[in-house]
Amino acid sequence: MAIKMVSYRMISIILSIVVILGIITYYFLFLYPRPTEEVKEVNIAVFMPLSGEQSVYGHDILQAIQYAAEEINSQGGIKSLGGAKIKLIVVDITSDASKAVSIVEDTLARYKISAAVGPGLSYLMIAVQPIFIKYKIPAVTGAISIDILKNNPRDEPWVFMMGPTSEIFGGTSAKFLDELRKRYNLSIKIAIVHGSTEYEVRTAEAAYSNFKNLGFDIVLKEQYSTPLTDATPIVQKVAASGANFVYPVSYLTDAILIIKTMKALGVKAVVIGGGAGYLYPSFYEALKENVAYVISVAQWNHDFWPKDKIEEYKRKFNVLFPQEQVGVNYAGVYALKEAIERAGSTDPIKIAEALRRLVINTGPAGPPMYYGVEFDERGWNKRAVAVMVQWTSDGRLITIYPFDLAKGSFQLPK
Repeated sequence: MAIKMVSYRMISIILSIVVILGIITYYFLFLYPRPTEEVKEVNIAVFMPLSGEQSVYGHDILQAIQYAAEEINSQGGIKSLGGAKIKLIVVDITSDASKAVSIVEDTLARYKISAAVGPGLSYLMIAVQPIFIKYKIPAVTGAISIDILKNNPRDEPWVFMMGPTSEIFGGTSAKFLDELRKRYNLSIKIAIVHGSTEYEVRTAEAAYSNFKNLGFDIVLKEQYSTPLTDATPIVQKVAASGANFVYPVSYLTDAILIIKTMKALGVKAVVIGGGAGYLYPSFYEALKENVAYVISVAQWNHDFWPKDKIEEYKRKFNVLFPQEQVGVNYAGVYALKEAIERAGSTDPIKIAEALRRLVINTGPAGPPMYYGVEFDERGWNKRAVAVMVQWTSDGRLITIYPFDLAKGSFQLPK
């Protein structure tokens, strides 16, 4: 009898073990999350103007992308793909929009690309956007023209704009100046001057509309042909208008020339730049203490990063500080990384679907490093905001608005 009881118990144990092993086997065969593809690398194309008049922007953005990719790879790569590394395929699209189109199309036709980081300049992004849509390749970008969103298929965007739109740039600039007017009891006459590219025109139009709606006295709105060779005529018009504030929207070389000419002609209007050239370390390097008190709207500022990360970046790339497009594109690479993780695939269509559903609240693409990521039906990151920054005479660029994000206080020029 005892032997039978032992036998029954043994059989019961053996059956239990078999059932448990069966459950474990079923789990690992069918339920355990594992890579849907066995891959070593994920090809991400980087389309940047690395030659021509806008090459300074392309090189700065490329550094940010490389920095993010190196971090991701050093931390184990894409875990859902078994640790696959991000491989950047860097392509110079020049500063010429017509050349950029053929270069991007040739690259996407020849290589197996899973996703892309598109040019941060709006006129280039608008030119190449139809190619991303044609080949169904998701691309993140730091460009800000609202036309990019209009050109995306609704509910099926292929280009994903990380930062605020040009309309938000104009609106934030006007709200900030309205706050200054109230706080300091200022009587403001404002001149708006801008170049002829898509970004410059769109931002200036948005600023004009918002300044007008808030009741500002707009004494001049003047467009010039980009690039400037002589800023004297435009600065003389600002002086003749009687403006005590000027809102210039221009790329780097034009921005430097405008400020130099204002100093040379003794025009003392307070400068509130419309982004772009007024945010670059090269702007300070060309003007030194003459940048003092210059304000600009921006997509991001480096003082959102921890100090040790800022110092690491400065040492690595030998720069004064990480400029505006660095934070936007750094976050963009991490958004792509997270989408690839969730897709568990190198298939660009699956990655695009993951981007459309993406919500990031923390980590390198979330606060306080960046603002977070969540794309709307047109591909705009609705978590993005614009900020206002101000230069000091010793080359620091400090966030001063919105006040809940400010790292320092606005300084009224003496």
